[in-house]
Amino acid sequence: MTAIAFFCALIAAPTLEISIAPDQPVPYVYTDDPVILQIKSSEDGKATGQVSITGDDGKSTAIALPTIPLRASGAHWQPLEGAPPAKGRFHVHVALVVDDAKLNTDLVYCRIDRPGDEVRAPVRVRVGAPEPTVLHALRGIPLREITLPIATPELQALLASASLTGFRVAIALDSAAAADLPALTKLATTLGDNVSAWRVPVPEIKVEALEPLAAALRAAGSRAQIEAALSSGPVDLDAYLAAGLGRTAFKVFLPPNGLAPVRTAFENAGYEGFRLQSIVRASNEKDDGSNRASVARDILGSQFACGTRPEIDASEVYSQGAFGESYSLLSAMAHRLNGYDYFDELPMTNRARAVVFRRGDAWIAAMWATGQPAVQMLPAGDATDILVTDADNNALPVPKMEERSLRMALTNPPIYASGKGGPLLAVTARASARKEADLILEEARVRA
Repeated sequence: MTAIAFFCALIAAPTLEISIAPDQPVPYVYTDDPVILQIKSSEDGKATGQVSITGDDGKSTAIALPTIPLRASGAHWQPLEGAPPAKGRFHVHVALVVDDAKLNTDLVYCRIDRPGDEVRAPVRVRVGAPEPTVLHALRGIPLREITLPIATPELQALLASASLTGFRVAIALDSAAAADLPALTKLATTLGDNVSAWRVPVPEIKVEALEPLAAALRAAGSRAQIEAALSSGPVDLDAYLAAGLGRTAFKVFLPPNGLAPVRTAFENAGYEGFRLQSIVRASNEKDDGSNRASVARDILGSQFACGTRPEIDASEVYSQGAFGESYSLLSAMAHRLNGYDYFDELPMTNRARAVVFRRGDAWIAAMWATGQPAVQMLPAGDATDILVTDADNNALPVPKMEERSLRMALTNPPIYASGKGGPLLAVTARASARKEADLILEEARVRA
């Protein structure tokens, strides 16, 4: 039993402990596995009752439990026959009667695709104060890249554990750590190749300090890259580039919605195809379905050509022993987009967005409504192997074709449509070329 097992209640007799998916380090259930309810009891007895399982879509399933024999200090595993087979996050209400005493408790689990070594989510996660089970939860998606603050307790042990389980780890420096180069180089020697990158906040750490910092780390034997994270305030990018930002930083992270002008500034300074990406801020939304899947939309909307993976906070995924709504959505994104590269955005009305990924002539369009539900046409033409899935990677009926386009009914959670061939990539490429031309013509020196 781990920290995510929920101590449901203390009753007169016996004391019970109830959890779900006891065979996993955190309560996720693979699509080909049953949902298991575990009951531990302090005394012998019998339990009866009912389980109600409700998905994030609001649909509920009621399951009557058989009479369950309880043994003192033993664990009973009860398969929940009839549990929803769909992937997603589910809230479980357990109502038991044990020796005339009533017990109610609430649990949460996620049903997800089984992670594989070849699957990689198009997102990174910053982990502030790691819980014992957080790395297990991230691996289940699977997420492969994390960022840890240098002030993280037990940093060396945590970093070693993360590296052994397949994570690439960036260390986020603060001003004090960057100013104390002797201590930093000593730490770099100790951590060795377990560090994949050093994250430097700019302008808290001045751009002029990046080159000596990088030289000191290399002298200490660190082969990790230098990443720069630009602040959310006004950025004097020309001055940063003149001071050597592009020479020293391998990647630059910046606040959302600022990628295009930053890319232009880098190109004007001679850095073509520089690695840029967003840090996606916490959603701060109510967990009531009123703005479902905002983090998933932000990640998809923050994809960028020649970019690295956008970064989110671990609290959006797993926190205090419980899954966030984003958990199953990121698992679906990892499996659905695995092996595909970001291509560009497909033009739609202002009521919807669509971003396109490709692998050769195969494509995936991730689409969502920006407000109220909307109907949009997807130019699929004579494409083959068309598959449509929801935000949790559950198969949906393929919409009917109208004038060589799929009639897509969109809501806030993204849906994915994929196919091979057809006109979609060409339509996206033409729109991308027009967008690039418009950006070029915005420059006064070119317009003349």
